[in-house]
Amino acid sequence: MQHHDIFRKTIKKCLGQHQDIRDPQNTQDVQDVQDYNYYVRRGETYKIKIRGLVIPCMTKDGFFIINGKAWVVPWKEMLCPNWIYKGKGFINVWSAPLETPWELYDGRLRVFIKKDMIFVETKKTDILLKEFLDFHQISFDELDGYMKRWTHVYDKFTRHTATHISKKKPPNDSTCLPHLKTNKQKTIFLALMILHLLDDSIPEEKPGLHSKRLISCEWLIRQTCNIYKKHPSKAYSFIIKKIISQGQLLDLKCKHEILSHTTRVIRSGGSTFGSTYKRELQEYHKGIYCPYRASEGENIGLVVDLALDVKISTYLYPDLDLDLDLDLDLDLYPDSENVIVNGVINSDTIPYESVRSIAWKWTDAGRVVSKRSTSIGVIAQSIIFRRHLPPVRSMYATTHMRQAMPLVYPQIPVIQGKGLSPNGQNVCVAVCSFEGWNIEDAIVCKDEFVKRGGLYTLSKSIIQESLGSGERWLSDTPLQKNTNLRKNSKMFSNDTIKWENDKVAKVCHSHRNDKTEVLELLTLHYPETGDKLSTRSGQKGVIGKIIPSKDMPYTRDGLVPDLIINPAHMPSRMTVSQMLESYFGKELIIQGKTAVENIETDPHFDTICDKSGKEYMYCGKTGKQLKSPVFIGSVFYMPLQHMVYKKIRARNKGPVVPITGQPTQGRQARGGLRVGEMERDALRTRNCNEIIKERLGADIINVMVCKSCGWLEPTEKCCQDTKHVKIKMPKTTRLLLMEMYALGIFPKLNIG
Repeated sequence: MQHHDIFRKTIKKCLGQHQDIRDPQNTQDVQDVQDYNYYVRRGETYKIKIRGLVIPCMTKDGFFIINGKAWVVPWKEMLCPNWIYKGKGFINVWSAPLETPWELYDGRLRVFIKKDMIFVETKKTDILLKEFLDFHQISFDELDGYMKRWTHVYDKFTRHTATHISKKKPPNDSTCLPHLKTNKQKTIFLALMILHLLDDSIPEEKPGLHSKRLISCEWLIRQTCNIYKKHPSKAYSFIIKKIISQGQLLDLKCKHEILSHTTRVIRSGGSTFGSTYKRELQEYHKGIYCPYRASEGENIGLVVDLALDVKISTYLYPDLDLDLDLDLDLDLYPDSENVIVNGVINSDTIPYESVRSIAWKWTDAGRVVSKRSTSIGVIAQSIIFRRHLPPVRSMYATTHMRQAMPLVYPQIPVIQGKGLSPNGQNVCVAVCSFEGWNIEDAIVCKDEFVKRGGLYTLSKSIIQESLGSGERWLSDTPLQKNTNLRKNSKMFSNDTIKWENDKVAKVCHSHRNDKTEVLELLTLHYPETGDKLSTRSGQKGVIGKIIPSKDMPYTRDGLVPDLIINPAHMPSRMTVSQMLESYFGKELIIQGKTAVENIETDPHFDTICDKSGKEYMYCGKTGKQLKSPVFIGSVFYMPLQHMVYKKIRARNKGPVVPITGQPTQGRQARGGLRVGEMERDALRTRNCNEIIKERLGADIINVMVCKSCGWLEPTEKCCQDTKHVKIKMPKTTRLLLMEMYALGIFPKLNIG
């Protein structure tokens, strides 16, 4: 279910009927929210007002526009309330009423054995079970009566609850299973918890969605409504802070990125069950999470996207007369009194066999209610020939499709996947070496391909210009739509407009208040050396050189390839799918057809070209035929958002880190480039010794050392024959010595 549907249904169920929800200005229904451009023109938060409660509105794509920026509230994987979790030596339950599930962690109850006694953990202290029961006015004798029914653990229970005097008392805000209303229900639930604790035959909790749920923006609305009842003035600021602090910022450059963000799940943290297996594909992930869409960076390998066919329950309140998303027919169970619904026990005859069995039923929001085990994510559907691609490459391909930039001249792939077509073009690609310019992952590109509009990209950016003290606007009105801005364009008297690159930018939308103007700019970018390209097989590479068409190799029919990639691309990465795409793509272009990805199994498809996919080619400079035939065909290439003008940087002098004296890191911090061992060797082979001295000696400082005992920077008389001398050393070496001193290790410096 899409975010927007959950948003609309949540408001409807929380605040009343559908027709009461109106836009105060346009009297427009929430279900018919206008598109993204409407929000950008305003340059601020678009809000709906419902019975005095102001809520930022969500677009149909599932994101919020706040001050001209798009935010997504991702799904979250959380532990299920009212379920008994068994760990090593303890039992946990997160208790929360169904109507207020955001109070989940206020109802946490932990029972464990310490000093051969059963203890209960409260918010501030650990107390004995008997004292906890007395504080909450629950009869220990009644609990003892329920425990007698399980004879195999009753002796343990008696031994662990023997008389033990303690002066500790629970804090006044101590809670005891708030999802249960009567003491009888609480007594039975505590008996089940103690049974789990004492019975070694009951296994520990294993990770799985039976004990977890997936929540989305409906929790955001619930919390806002709950705060509105107590503090109406804080509700609006609360939801804005929640969206910005817990949401994800969108670039809105690719539809695949938007889809991936709206299906992203923030997995449970390290303190919860199942965290050990987060980076491994588990059995319960099938049909729930996409096996190909995973994170990069620190969370590399973490499965993060929902599968396409997954359904999640949105049932909110039991007192509302609404249809359930879950099918719960108690008539199917002959002993229906023993069914535990949402952790609420309605009978005092809970048999031992009901523990961890089908007797536990759930109707709360966030449950996965149906799935197809072979389902994959919405992004992975666009990958073709998935059976001929290693899973790692499929993961790369999903990441690259999310990063694809919108094109000026987009094309439909000759061979289409089952999902949406990513931003790209069908390109003629030859697989051979070319004078070393396509070494490793580099790509040789034809200049005529670039000149005729090949892989031209459009880049949208939202910038905000503010007036400084003593400045004024050059025009009384905001910049008009379709206005062209150049490098030195000005909006006010003392400064120029700055955007990502220096190319001409066109104004799409603008909005101005007293001191600030928000602009949405559209810029055109054509491929240049250093830009990153990729295929749907995860074969990424950067443009190594743009070659004149006359110098490129050509076939006997005069066909000049648009791109040349290195043959070393294929063997180690085993991307057979790209070879199939290249071969069948050429065949389909010759025949003037398009096809879906199962073309290799189509018995009605006839090939015309050589079955090897190779052709003899001729050198563009000498005209001589190349010794070996070259594999050439059509591949769908995508330009990624990693452009060279965003990455390139250079500096002579600049800021340094105070502790180490080394240059700062990162382009935004005016940082330097790292000179490592390989860079050092490259400079040494070219006899650039002075550069090595300058780069590796940038943090040289003067320090005092005792020549007799070798003590660094002695503050008092360090030995009998004190001789302090001043020497030069890198600041990082001094830092290392000081850290060793702090560990109790005292190396001595030998001064010659």
